[in-house]
Amino acid sequence: MAIYPLPLWEVVLDGIQFFLCGGILLFLICNKIKYKRMILNISPKDYSTVITNEMRIQTLKYQTEQTFNTILNVIHQERRTLQNYYDIEERKKGIPKEMDNGKILMLAKKGLTAKEISRSVHRPRGEVELILMLNKISGGDINSNTIRAQDRA
Repeated sequence: MAIYPLPLWEVVLDGIQFFLCGGILLFLICNKIKYKRMILNISPKDYSTVITNEMRIQTLKYQTEQTFNTILNVIHQERRTLQNYYDIEERKKGIPKEMDNGKILMLAKKGLTAKEISRSVHRPRGEVELILMLNKISGGDINSNTIRAQDRA
């Protein structure tokens, strides 16, 4: 078994780190002792000042939380308003989605593929395929050849 000597710089760095850790511990212990002495020397009048400051901090914290909650509520209300606006705009644009389903089924009966149907009704291809499959499962009258042709497209 061979013993390898440690390089000099590693030993020096370890010593410096050990010395710094000891210094930090000594500093923390001294400050804790000073803090305890300071607490013992505070008069009862100063205690009321400390308590008053703590009450101010708690009040400020409460007010800040209430303000943030109010802001969040306003944001949620504005989101709902914006969503309602988009819903109204979609209704103004044309056919409601429920009527689109009937149009999708009608186009499928004509033999169009899912890709062609999705282009014509401006809806995602996966959504069109889902509507067609659900119609097939529920006993719709689209024949299976149409759906198979759409799967290949």
